[in-house]
Amino acid sequence: MAPLTLQYFTITFIALIVFITIGFTFFLRWIFLKSTLPRGRFNLFPQAVIITTALSMVIMVSGYITTERLLENEEGRIGRQTHLTVSMVKTLIEGSISRIDAGAATIAGSPWLVDALKNPVPDNIGKANTVLDRYRRTFGAAVVYLLDASGLTIASSNRDDRDSFVGNNYSFRPYFTGAVRGAPVSYFAVGVTSGKRGYYRSTPVIDSSTGSVLGVAVIKNSLCELDSVFASVPDAFLIDHRNMIFLASDTLLQGRLFCVGEETVTSEIELKTQFGWYSLEPVLSECAVSGSIIRYKRENYLFVRTGLLVADWSIVLISSLVSLQRYYLLGLSVTVVFLLIVLVVFSLILLHQVKVWVESVFLSEKRFRTIFDTAPETIVIIETVSGIIAAANPQAIALVRQGIGKVTVSEVLGADGGSSAAFTLPLTPEKVCGVFRLTADGGVRSLSVSSAPLQYKRKKCIVSFWRDISEIIETQHALAASERQYRELTELLPEGVFEVNANGTFSYANRRALDMFGYTAEDLSGKVSPADVVIAEDATRAMSNIRRVMLEHSQGHHEYIARNTDGKTFPVLVHSTVMLREDTVCGICGVVIDLTERKRIEYELQKTEKLEALGILAGGIAHDFNNLLTAIWSGFSMIRISIGNNPEIVGVVNEMENAIRRGKDLTAQLLTYSKGGAPVKSVTSLETLVRETSGFITTGTAVKCTIDSVPDLMPVDIDGTQISQVVQNLLINAIEAMPSGGIVSIQLKNRTIDDAQPGTVPPGRYIEMVVADTGSGIPQEVQTRIFDPFFTTKPEGSGLGLATTYSIVKKHNGHISLLSTEGKGTSFTILLPVTEKKEIPSGSARITMRNGSGRILVMDDEPTILTVTQKLLKMMGYSVTTACDGNEAVTRYREQKEKGEPFDVVILDLTVPAGLGGKETVRRILEIDSDAKAIVSSGYSNDPIMADYTSFGFKAVIAKPYNMQQLHSVVQSLLYPEETAT
Repeated sequence: MAPLTLQYFTITFIALIVFITIGFTFFLRWIFLKSTLPRGRFNLFPQAVIITTALSMVIMVSGYITTERLLENEEGRIGRQTHLTVSMVKTLIEGSISRIDAGAATIAGSPWLVDALKNPVPDNIGKANTVLDRYRRTFGAAVVYLLDASGLTIASSNRDDRDSFVGNNYSFRPYFTGAVRGAPVSYFAVGVTSGKRGYYRSTPVIDSSTGSVLGVAVIKNSLCELDSVFASVPDAFLIDHRNMIFLASDTLLQGRLFCVGEETVTSEIELKTQFGWYSLEPVLSECAVSGSIIRYKRENYLFVRTGLLVADWSIVLISSLVSLQRYYLLGLSVTVVFLLIVLVVFSLILLHQVKVWVESVFLSEKRFRTIFDTAPETIVIIETVSGIIAAANPQAIALVRQGIGKVTVSEVLGADGGSSAAFTLPLTPEKVCGVFRLTADGGVRSLSVSSAPLQYKRKKCIVSFWRDISEIIETQHALAASERQYRELTELLPEGVFEVNANGTFSYANRRALDMFGYTAEDLSGKVSPADVVIAEDATRAMSNIRRVMLEHSQGHHEYIARNTDGKTFPVLVHSTVMLREDTVCGICGVVIDLTERKRIEYELQKTEKLEALGILAGGIAHDFNNLLTAIWSGFSMIRISIGNNPEIVGVVNEMENAIRRGKDLTAQLLTYSKGGAPVKSVTSLETLVRETSGFITTGTAVKCTIDSVPDLMPVDIDGTQISQVVQNLLINAIEAMPSGGIVSIQLKNRTIDDAQPGTVPPGRYIEMVVADTGSGIPQEVQTRIFDPFFTTKPEGSGLGLATTYSIVKKHNGHISLLSTEGKGTSFTILLPVTEKKEIPSGSARITMRNGSGRILVMDDEPTILTVTQKLLKMMGYSVTTACDGNEAVTRYREQKEKGEPFDVVILDLTVPAGLGGKETVRRILEIDSDAKAIVSSGYSNDPIMADYTSFGFKAVIAKPYNMQQLHSVVQSLLYPEETAT
């Protein structure tokens, strides 16, 4: 662009200089000929030509330099913007590619894929499909599929779709031919089956024992999200090494040649199905290197090309340079305007000089009087000897509002304080100069007076110019009042307000800022800078940001670690902006906000997110562990029946079942951290639960626990695991409050509440449990927040113990309260509603069960549970049919119903990964048979459905793990309700 610009400027300015010189020469010549002044005084022709030509040359050079700078800046801006856009698109594409590549790298190591390739039986294929489904969901892929060594698709996550890949042979695809040789392959292509564009990542599945390639695992990612990226960026392309366009901002250009390069082979392109359809007409007439300028759509464009992680693929972005022409025209126009301004100004100056000369020679007294009378300024002429006002123009008479004749200046003007001014004679211009007061018509006006010597009517006089500055004075007073209001307002603000002068030191800070940093107002008198109130690591950055705000007239929003005079550090956020006085930067002002509390809240939110993640993990572990315990416990039930009365073996089995129960309690504790519903309640003896829990917690400590319970303590309907956790939390707090040992007393008694107590519990019968210690007690200011989540006084505490306790008690429709005195101990009182239900005895007594009869359908996704449960029910005398998911269970139930032999009981697993679970299954079964008797079973024992199973159509519930007695009891309750009730 530089040669073209120089050529245009050269031609333009030569023409302008010639035009201006000729025009101005004739203009001056015309004035010269028309003038009646002496030729010697008015001969300005040579000087005018020289000055005009010199100024024109200066303007021409300045215009050329300015225009070049504008073009360079604009071209640099376009280049930076283009590279930034290319980097953004590249980051988005490579982020998507990296996610899919990571999935492909991990999926090849799955043993289930190896088994499916070695032995492609339905069971192995089903497991492989499960792995493919999981990876598709995890990495957000469009489809994940598995090819054998011949290229035949044997498993795919889209196996149930109309365009399923299963059974199709893709051995001709480069991603297969490359991966089957043992190396991962990345590949952009249009799907042969789906017809959709996507990114393919293939990786060989290798037999670890032989090292041979068994097949190829492929992950395809849809490019929908990349389509939206390209649609938002004009003139962007994704091309391969043959310059074929795979993606483009304009979808009509997809599949076309971008340009004809060295690697473009027409016959090879025509044989490929990679791009769907083709047009051999190139978008560009010739290829270019990145950073060069090309012709596209009859305009100049900047061409930028950058490579991707995928070999031989790159991103191309072309940006229009049409704005350079606008800047060129702008520079040219500004230069022309300045040339015209110079011409006009120089002409005006010349005319003004002519006017002065004419007035000095030809103007008469009459002209002087005309000017004097019509002048817009207030003008008076004062005799220096007598001080009498010799003349005054109409503006002066109107201002004074009285006659001027024979009036001295002392009688008109008063001193600034209000009294008459005593002018000593003779007067001089210096004496009648300054600010004076003028009283007229009861009002007071402030005048700015300036004077100069003058010869008037052959007398020595001074001409005095009076200017009414009353409004200026009032404005100054208003500004002073506004400044006072500003200071008063900033002193009331809860955040720190400051001002920094042009020297980089504090000139003002409100009370909040002074208190925040530990300074006084006297300390700020040019001694303290922003670098003094932040830590050393932030000092340089703080001063740099201040200079940037001043130079760029911008606003700053920065975080620093502040430091007060005591050495304490704390985080702050500073908002600052430039201060202008008469368009001149005089410093910056801003607000400083203490972020200590905000940072604490952000930290607590991060802890909450971690706990939620832990809850999800704990729920999954507990579910799988409960499934394992179900198979083990059910198996021990079968062993118990078969061992007879051998006391030694019975004792061992009892101990092992107790261990299984402890494992069940462990999973229940894990579930308390996961997101569950209402407690799964059962009738429980609170005294037994408290004794077992306290014995476990206080063992090995210096604390003794005493339990005092009334003999007729009523039963409660509670979730035993959750209430046990409540007791544990209270005992642990008591033990920590007595590090040297002590006594924790637990009292249990029946209590009847007759009157409603706001904020506690409604009237009724309750069990009152009081847990008291003899520790140091809790301070009064802490007691109000003791149940708040994350509030703790322990350095290593999480603040969840008492918050969890409070939540559990509330879910049981109970109430917890606190009574504590410093130095005397603490007691917690818990109220739990009693129940009229009978307590179900527990233990490991020998099973005595009657044989049953009937048909039972069992649905569970765990084969081990299906096998053990089927054997247990058969031992009880039942005919058992199994199903691995809800769809199979519904089919089996429909078949038996149509035969007239419906199942008597259906046991449904609540959670079936990648299949139909119990909730939807029971709904479909009830549509077939509204009298169906269904039992819900789940390892998520705190699932809302388990707590309120009847609302979802179930007749009974059994939580995993369960033993033979529990299974028999729940089945008997549905088949023989009368006997169960007795």
